[in-house]
Amino acid sequence: MPLPVRAAADRGRHQRLAATVRQLPADPALRSEYGRAGRRRVLERFTWGRVAAATEESSQSVVAARVPMAATP
Repeated sequence: MPLPVRAAADRGRHQRLAATVRQLPADPALRSEYGRAGRRRVLERFTWGRVAAATEESSQSVVAARVPMAATP
């Protein structure tokens, strides 16, 4: 079975990625497998709780890096 699309792309194997994508129209089982894997990844990584945590973390890093403004005369 070919590497998952992301793994192929991450490794810079553009030909492998293209070959995998070309297989999808003719392979319902592969499409289904990738669809389930994609849904699972979204549910694991992009819940509202995770989005909120990432937003909070990002906001805290901005506040921590903030340079105090000079007082205006």
